Amino acid sequence: MAEESARTDGSSGCPVAGIALNSLPMVASLATACRETMSQWADYIAQKVTSDRVGATTARNLAIRILMAFEGALILARVYQSPESFRIAGV
Repeated sequence: MAEESARTDGSSGCPVAGIALNSLPMVASLATACRETMSQWADYIAQKVTSDRVGATTARNLAIRILMAFEGALILARVYQSPESFRIAGV
């Protein structure tokens, strides 16, 4: 993502985040779609990190943290027009 952000001067981003930031909570159907999409992403990430040593709850919490770091890095990359936020966030 850092390379993509650098290539596009921070103008690329997450379409779900854009909708969430600019349309919610005014449009209930968009709010539902954004929640479902983010939940699916979190479920996918949690499934990938769940193991014998990492339980489902811990994996889900980690997945949410990963999404938070990623979405935050997208916003900061755009604001600063720099990919540095991806490197700092580790995403």
